[in-house]
Amino acid sequence: MKCKFCQNWHLSTQHGHASVVVSPEEIVSEALNASCQSIAFTYNEPIVFAEYAMDIRDLASTAGIPCVLITNGYITPEAREEVFAGIKAVNIDLKAFSEDVYHKFTGAKLNPVLDTIKWCINMGIHTELTTLVISGVNDNADMIRKECQWISNNCGNDTVLHISAFHPDHEMKDYPGTSRAILQNTKEIAHECGLKYVYIGNYPGFDNNTYCPECGEIVIKRDSYQITGVESHTHELPIIWRVS
Repeated sequence: MKCKFCQNWHLSTQHGHASVVVSPEEIVSEALNASCQSIAFTYNEPIVFAEYAMDIRDLASTAGIPCVLITNGYITPEAREEVFAGIKAVNIDLKAFSEDVYHKFTGAKLNPVLDTIKWCINMGIHTELTTLVISGVNDNADMIRKECQWISNNCGNDTVLHISAFHPDHEMKDYPGTSRAILQNTKEIAHECGLKYVYIGNYPGFDNNTYCPECGEIVIKRDSYQITGVESHTHELPIIWRVS
């Protein structure tokens, strides 16, 4: 998958970076020394370095450190069983709810990603989704509604959806950044479709606290990327791993 709108292209595709070799043993040792609560594989796509990630995952599991994949979910079923085995949580980028958009802007296909999402849900892996909203590409209200309805029907209304704002970059510098109004509209559509946990993670001024859908009380307080408080609560809620 080669996204024309990649927001981290300098990490994933730019040439000229110095190579630093770090063994799986060193990664896990550093995580233990820093008292990390988890190890996350991201930037670049972890499926690209699957064997390395799997070696780290196996050592981390022995050391009692859970591993998380931040991924595009574009993988064959055969490889998925091996790469995702033992993974405790995933955040999967759902680029758009359109085969045409996937083909034109990523060179990939939508259905394999949907299959991965459903597979993770069925396997009991904590699954969160992220959609980067791009004006004129995937911000159409009908497309957003179809995506959110699919999530509701196939993953459940407790599934966390992160909405991200696009900034002009990589091969799409002539596209505008995502406006506040578009992000707000996307969030409202997601709520209308029944999704309970919807967050706009990279645009200032949005309320990204987690509220109990039963009573409306704040359960997790957030300020930007920081958790500032966790309130005791009587209703059971799904784990919210990240907001970004």
